[in-house]
Amino acid sequence: MPFLVVRGKGSPGAFPGKLQLIVGSSFGLLGLLVIRLFIGNFGSLVDAMAGIHPSFFLLSLLVAGAALFFDSLRLGALLRAVRLPVTPIQSFRLIMAGTCLANITPFLFGGAPAQAYLLARSGYSTGRVGAALVGGGVIAHGLLALGGPVGMLIGRPGLERLGFPWEEVMTGVGVYAALVLIITCLGLAWSRSRSATRSRRETPPRPASARGLVRRAGIRESLRREAGEFAGGVREIRAHWAERPSLFWYTLLYTGLYYACIFGLGPILLAALTGGKISGEQSVLAAVLFYTGALAAFAVPTPGGSGGPEAAVLFLGDESFPLGILAALALLWRFLVFYLPTLFGWFCLAGLLKSTDTPRGARFSRRSFFSPARRDDAQR
Repeated sequence: MPFLVVRGKGSPGAFPGKLQLIVGSSFGLLGLLVIRLFIGNFGSLVDAMAGIHPSFFLLSLLVAGAALFFDSLRLGALLRAVRLPVTPIQSFRLIMAGTCLANITPFLFGGAPAQAYLLARSGYSTGRVGAALVGGGVIAHGLLALGGPVGMLIGRPGLERLGFPWEEVMTGVGVYAALVLIITCLGLAWSRSRSATRSRRETPPRPASARGLVRRAGIRESLRREAGEFAGGVREIRAHWAERPSLFWYTLLYTGLYYACIFGLGPILLAALTGGKISGEQSVLAAVLFYTGALAAFAVPTPGGSGGPEAAVLFLGDESFPLGILAALALLWRFLVFYLPTLFGWFCLAGLLKSTDTPRGARFSRRSFFSPARRDDAQR
């Protein structure tokens, strides 16, 4: 029988306690030590962290690692769709480097640009790489926008019994799904219009003295060329997926498995904090809290969405779980999904930058990192 008690919003001191726990969880482990010198009332969080079950925590580490593994398979399938094959180890290093940059930039925005930059340094077309990464982003956000509401509809009776604000959250998810649909339709319309007008205009000659005009003309021509390559990459992805549908389904499968591991950390960590004494409804609620937390991370303009997931978990789950358990849940999830991958990703990023650098700058060679040397070349 679960030991977790229901805590009402009208409890004395609940709101200040939530603010303290949100701030502490946002800054992470070191932040908690600093804030503890100025703000008290963290006893419930310490008690919850002290009671972690080692077996469930080890399982959560394995699941977090599996999430990164599936994410690397997803990236490899996306790059194969634009005929840029990479090995699993190479795509894993790219994923770790992208995760590091995403977790230190607002809105988790820096991951895909970092991966595109690293690929471009090795000589690949920026437009084709960008098209692959944008296609992967559309699939990921589309799956979040469609799969999340379906799962919440299935678990609605149990969520409502636990006091979860189902209607308010579904309204927010509906707005997110509408934005994903609008952006996707606009992107497809732009790529089609770009393919219909593929003829490039010649840049009129400029006087040699007008350096600023020549520079701006060069920038416009470069942007026009990159936009054309991006539109060509979108067409290539669509054609390749039509020719080989298995690549699309593999990408969708790996994306689904990645999110299943990420949101599955909720029930596992909750079991670690409670010694396995949780019900099925509470497990579903923990996964839904992490789902809403992931959406909040995309909406908060702080590095790695810091504060968004913690706020979602604490404010949406306080009717069902004690605040100490919720704060520990959010803090452990951020450690496994954000801080730990950022640490390892930093070393992967440094290695990738070093592997594509010479003492004088970048070495634009595909073979240097992404294509192993052939046997006959090695023998020479």
